[in-house]
Amino acid sequence: AGLPADERKSVLFTQGKMNFNHGWFVQAEAPPGGMLTTLKDVLTAGATAADLGLYFLHWFTDLSGAEPTPLGGAEKFVLKFPHAVLTSFLWSIPFLGKLETMNKSAVVEQYLKARWRVLAPETPVLQDASAIASMRIAIMSQSDLSVVDLFRSLPAMDRQTLSVEMARTGCPNQRYSTTPSIGGGPAFLIYYGPA
Repeated sequence: AGLPADERKSVLFTQGKMNFNHGWFVQAEAPPGGMLTTLKDVLTAGATAADLGLYFLHWFTDLSGAEPTPLGGAEKFVLKFPHAVLTSFLWSIPFLGKLETMNKSAVVEQYLKARWRVLAPETPVLQDASAIASMRIAIMSQSDLSVVDLFRSLPAMDRQTLSVEMARTGCPNQRYSTTPSIGGGPAFLIYYGPA
């Protein structure tokens, strides 16, 4: 009896410590290196996109039952978890599946650009030295694009410093295609930036 070996491996994958904080990814708070290294390593070592799918199903059910209410159902989702935030989390999952074939920085950049297209459909994806910082700030603000205008109105030296630091990937030999002259690290995690 018991599960076949490949299914046992998938279940064990859902219980692994991958140092992955989904909120950091969804809110663009962290650079790829600090956020996705262990997850990418596990996928490289043989885990599959299907394992990752089961991991997120487990995450979803774990979150929904985080505050049990007998006979009340998943009140956490219905009453306490903003639907827009839940939608953002679910919307991001397919991007993380791309870690199986893409490097960490490329996955994050693709996610940032896709979120920008959702947040600002009338505005082309930014392509200048401040593009990554602008996209991350827009995502962190949870759709308030006026923060990008405020960021772009900062004194040049401040804007440049933030642009460089927010475009660091924290990954050796990985750079965003939008800002190819900036890479490496160390890179900062902007923890609770959206709060």
